[in-house]
Amino acid sequence: MTSPAQAAPHDEAEAGSFERPALFSRWFSRFMFIPGVGGNFVPLIQAIEIAQLRSSGSVSLAGFSFALFCILCWLIYGVLRRDKVLIWANVIGTVNLVILIGCIIYYR
Repeated sequence: MTSPAQAAPHDEAEAGSFERPALFSRWFSRFMFIPGVGGNFVPLIQAIEIAQLRSSGSVSLAGFSFALFCILCWLIYGVLRRDKVLIWANVIGTVNLVILIGCIIYYR
């Protein structure tokens, strides 16, 4: 019999963890490709609108520049984790944000 002092320390993170079923995890990872990539086309829609209006006066360059920084961080994280969903979603997001920022600067 072991005393409480001799027992292994209790890991709180371990107590709340659970194993994800592999099938659901794979399915959800594939599903997340759709909103991950789709959501990153929003800057392209904004860029098209700026080009059509030939004005970017009401669009925040600082805000989208910060968004580019954030998405580049996620891209690096995806590369480090070798997560294809994160990589593809953020490559597309990066390209679209660069296009948008280019439009904002060009039409100022």
